[in-house]
Amino acid sequence: RNPAVGPGEPAWLQRNSALWFDGLYPWASRYYAKMHLVPFSEYVPFGQSWPGLHRLLRWFVPGVMQQLDPGRRPTVFELERPRGRWTLAVPICYEGTFGDVCRQLVMEGRAKRADILVNLSNDGWFVWSWGGGPYRGSTEHAQHLAQYCFRAVECRTPVVRAVNTGISASIDSCGRIVALVGGRRQAMIAGTLLLDGAVSQGVRLPGHGPKVLVDRRKSLYSVTGDVFASAVALVGAAMTAGILLGRPKAGRKGRQ
Repeated sequence: RNPAVGPGEPAWLQRNSALWFDGLYPWASRYYAKMHLVPFSEYVPFGQSWPGLHRLLRWFVPGVMQQLDPGRRPTVFELERPRGRWTLAVPICYEGTFGDVCRQLVMEGRAKRADILVNLSNDGWFVWSWGGGPYRGSTEHAQHLAQYCFRAVECRTPVVRAVNTGISASIDSCGRIVALVGGRRQAMIAGTLLLDGAVSQGVRLPGHGPKVLVDRRKSLYSVTGDVFASAVALVGAAMTAGILLGRPKAGRKGRQ
């Protein structure tokens, strides 16, 4: 329910959310609402700033596609057990393609508040069928998985993915894919993956993967964000301007 209902504000907000419910500690139930929505899929831009353009763009989006409200704050879930306490952040679907979004979920100031990134994705968009045949996965599934390898390195945080039609996997904090559903880097595979480290005679049991190892390290990016990238962009812009302004003009005296 909308906590601050004002004139013209909806009483209920429709959001893409992940619900955390812990049966052992029911009072720990919380939810995270996706902050970075997909344009022209989950929302049409300019709804408040430019209503006329918004109505025009909305005409191209089917009416059955509900327009969602973005979440307002990063949320972490607490997994409490007698032997310890861990925190999980849940980037939803394509939020993992944006480094700054995952950094916002993992970091609070210069402190690391999330131990694990848990990605829930609907990759059903990225399937194709030819001539009425069976649906097959496309290259976007592997690309989406690769994006989360980068997020793991940037935040020095392991990633666990649960993805319909796509590639569900476990990624360590160095960006290495350590376990996959079905044991193959292939889409459209159903199954379960228990990250309990179970082995038999030194061999990993089918459907099992190594335990998720929490990494307390912080990367330069997780602490400084896009400062380095912004500085490189400014230096590049300054160098480009210097080259353009310093270029000799046509017809200058003495030019050969």
